[in-house]
Amino acid sequence: WTSKHRLLTQQVGHSWTQLFQSTSSGRAELAKLNRALSISAYTGIQPNFSNAEARLGYVRSRMHRASYLPRVLLTPGADSSTESLLALSQCNVLCVGGGPGFSALGLQLFGELFAWDSKINFHVIDNEFGWYEVVAGLGYILDERSKVGSYAMPIIEGKCGRPISSIYFHLGDLLSKVLPSSLPSGMEFHLILFEYVLLENAARLEECNFGLVSSLLSAAKPGSIFVFTDSADTLCPRIASLADSAGTFRITPLLLLDKSWLLMQKLPHGQTEAYTVDEERSRRILRMIEETPPQDRGSRLREWAHDIEYFSGLG
Repeated sequence: WTSKHRLLTQQVGHSWTQLFQSTSSGRAELAKLNRALSISAYTGIQPNFSNAEARLGYVRSRMHRASYLPRVLLTPGADSSTESLLALSQCNVLCVGGGPGFSALGLQLFGELFAWDSKINFHVIDNEFGWYEVVAGLGYILDERSKVGSYAMPIIEGKCGRPISSIYFHLGDLLSKVLPSSLPSGMEFHLILFEYVLLENAARLEECNFGLVSSLLSAAKPGSIFVFTDSADTLCPRIASLADSAGTFRITPLLLLDKSWLLMQKLPHGQTEAYTVDEERSRRILRMIEETPPQDRGSRLREWAHDIEYFSGLG
């Protein structure tokens, strides 16, 4: 499926970015943004995305991130979470810090390839209003694709379902405890994503008790799935601790070459997660991340490397 998804991403992504014009200053503006992003990983201070040329360059250079959510959903540790998601005829998704909407594109194409017959309502929250035009552009491209019936052939023989995605942008702030009034309540979402937004705001997250992270963990209904992706795994133990305080969650670190992402699913009230080898393994990884300096984590993570090859090249 990966090669088919990659090809579809390139095709649809090209149509998406062609909606916007770039100038000769685009490359220089993207270089400035990339430098600021590198610095933010260490300072915990969010970079400035206000330049339109930089935003467009960001989308073009990171289009491959559309594959990240599908890869998470198809990793062996996500089996039960993905099965529950694919059983939904309507899926409400909240993406905090989702900026361009990569995961909205990735999830639509994933649904086409796996014949997921569902209505996907994908909501993006970001504090940079400039992303509104980009998100709206993706919505237009997917809507036009739907009108002409230009869907990918499912790779699962005998199935013919297809998803229909609607994408919405909301101006909001990770550091707030409250969702924008234009959004449904936190209980309405089946899938909640935090994408490359926590580490670059780390300097202020503790001041607000992790803002939307803690409030959504508490508000989410049983069965809700959370995915945390970032450029480093420094905050993973803290997120897991917040989840433990907000209810009972099945927590699965997903190993990359030198870091982990987090997949979590909220369990029904009163249900306790059975003690399993996988659960103990997850806790060991989180303790190791907390106790080990960043420069030494890569070799330690490779001790639990059964899915590292699967995620090779991501980050």
